[in-house]
Amino acid sequence: MKRFWLGVLILLLLLSGSLLINTSMRRIHTAISQDLAEAADAAMAKNWEQAFHLARSAMHRWDRYHRFTAAFADHTPMDDLDALFVQLPVFAQQREDPHFAATCLELSFLATAIAESHRLTWWNLL
Repeated sequence: MKRFWLGVLILLLLLSGSLLINTSMRRIHTAISQDLAEAADAAMAKNWEQAFHLARSAMHRWDRYHRFTAAFADHTPMDDLDALFVQLPVFAQQREDPHFAATCLELSFLATAIAESHRLTWWNLL
């Protein structure tokens, strides 16, 4: 009987841990995605100060949670995000509106994809 309750406890710990990771990944990457989408809009509106601020905020958040994300996420989109984040300051320095905005939107899409891949949905369980 003790083994049964120990098994139930372990399963509950695994379930609560996975729900916590799910919530954290969604919160982190949704915020990154929103900042980058707003940075793209600001760059196209020639509001470079706001675009720089939002892009830096997204980069800072990405760097802050990079190791946490690496522990639970697929590394292919992470590598793509890293490569695009390296390009972003170059486009910002040259004030290339279309390239900066397009890179921000691609980064936003990839961050959203990471967040979506950790949602509790039936197609993620298959």
